[in-house]
Amino acid sequence: MNRNLAAIVMAASVVIGLVPVSARAQEPNANGLSGPTQSASDSSLTLVDLENRRQQIVVSSMKFSNDDQKKKFLQVYVPYQIKLKRILAAKRKLIEEYSQNQQNGVISSTDANRIMKQALALDNQREEAVANYIRRLKPIEPEQQILRAYQIENRIYAIYMDKVTATIPLVP
Repeated sequence: MNRNLAAIVMAASVVIGLVPVSARAQEPNANGLSGPTQSASDSSLTLVDLENRRQQIVVSSMKFSNDDQKKKFLQVYVPYQIKLKRILAAKRKLIEEYSQNQQNGVISSTDANRIMKQALALDNQREEAVANYIRRLKPIEPEQQILRAYQIENRIYAIYMDKVTATIPLVP
């Protein structure tokens, strides 16, 4: 009897513990994200988690009206995401290289110039990829959904870059 009572109390505490979490998930966080995109800005979410869950976050945040709309979206989004991952990996590698150079305390003019040129080139590649993604969505999504996709993409990118650059010092 005591064992059953203990099990019931334990189960009830788990259920009660979940209620506030569910209620909080509906309220926008400091980044204005709610629902699935809110989890992208959760400080406990690692960079690897964000990279691995990006498509899940985007798809669930888009609020598709039916599976056909979702399928058409994914036909555009998946190739875009592959390209974006390549660009972001190169940017992350460049930032890590900068961080390693910066640990020495001095960065040469040559290295600073090279890093800046590469960073700007990667920024341009990302902008072109996003613009192409948006253009390809136009025939299959209403304008409001395209704007939503653009907003979600920019928020996830901002969170991603915040996580990548969080510990990098500025050039002295």
